[in-house]
Amino acid sequence: RRDNVDVEIATDDVQVGEGNVLLRVQRLGVVEGVLRGADGGPIAGSRVRVAMPGVDVEFHEGAAEEFDPMAGPESFRGTETAADGSFRLENVRPGKVNVVANGTGHRPALQRDVLVEAGQATRGVQLVAERGAVAKITVVDHLGQPVEGATVEVRKPARTDNGSDGLVFGDFRAVSMEVADGGNVVTGMGGEVLGKGRTDKDGVVQVTGLPGGAIEIVAQHERFAASLPAAANVPANGSVEVGVALRKAAFAVVTVVDTAGTPMPGAKVQLRGK
Repeated sequence: RRDNVDVEIATDDVQVGEGNVLLRVQRLGVVEGVLRGADGGPIAGSRVRVAMPGVDVEFHEGAAEEFDPMAGPESFRGTETAADGSFRLENVRPGKVNVVANGTGHRPALQRDVLVEAGQATRGVQLVAERGAVAKITVVDHLGQPVEGATVEVRKPARTDNGSDGLVFGDFRAVSMEVADGGNVVTGMGGEVLGKGRTDKDGVVQVTGLPGGAIEIVAQHERFAASLPAAANVPANGSVEVGVALRKAAFAVVTVVDTAGTPMPGAKVQLRGK
């Protein structure tokens, strides 16, 4: 693909015994526009992409599966808005597309059914983003002292079909499911991450661009055990203050031996809570 051209090899038109290959060339398009806040001011540094029609446009940490896999590489990866809020998406397949912008400090902005014509530039696309809710979070240790450098995640509460928190398997209920991955424990299921940040010297972090409604907050730091989820409700465009306490870390010394009592080096050990 070069110069907004998509090349397709039409193998059905190749005759048996012949070496000729027919290349069908489709001209791609360009989308140009600007991202502004609800107050009319330009928003710089946000990422604009072509979104897959019918799919939730909220994306976090570059969740690529939410974007059109048939789009060209540039529109798939997206582009960042300039200082004046302007953006240019190249190599967009012709037809009607949804254009979405995400960034810190605002809610997703969406323009549906943007018509892209082959070999043409669609100009004047206007994306308007709401600021969303703000959560001011203070993280302290088990003694009540502020913790600098704690990682804070704001999540949607995990829900089940019966309306209770967590995931239910028979008589077992869990907020998340953890699986081992190369010796590391990673979260496999749980509430969707809405935003994250790191605390300053006062133990405070502000997470912006949140949707209104119920949220839960979890803080982590290498010197402490993770906090329990703290629940809160945020207004659609307001703010809320939440305090989160890290827990005192505990340590376990584990020795793995065989049936004869001989130490077994290299054994993997995993601790699970009840």
